[in-house]
Amino acid sequence: MTKKITLFDRAKADLQNARLILSQNNPDELFLDIAAYHVQQAIEKMVKYALAINGVKHKQTHDMDVLYEQLEDAGIEVFPWLRENIDILNAYATKTRYGTNIVATTRKITQLLALAEELLPALRPTNAEDESVKPDSFVNPS
Repeated sequence: MTKKITLFDRAKADLQNARLILSQNNPDELFLDIAAYHVQQAIEKMVKYALAINGVKHKQTHDMDVLYEQLEDAGIEVFPWLRENIDILNAYATKTRYGTNIVATTRKITQLLALAEELLPALRPTNAEDESVKPDSFVNPS
């Protein structure tokens, strides 16, 4: 049987990719855009995972406003810094995807990366090997 990969696993991988890109100390905008994209993707996946493990089916969107509203409606408060960063995350989600210039700075990307990494322990699956506890937001890599 193929191991299921969770949104949590994918978020961790996105954070690792962003950290790796930033460690290159390359000031080129393209590298910063790619790092920003991975940080945004990680946070989006973490939000969707938090919703899933709390029994909420997340909306199929990249709009962090919509996802944040779902967190609020569900009473999930593990993302206290999210509201103040939604605009920049939405910009990272759209503009890095379509090649539009963004003003991604190493400082802001690093700040969001650190916030997301601090959240990982709170979201860590308690028993990731137990198939019966995996919510619908788990994806099969095959």
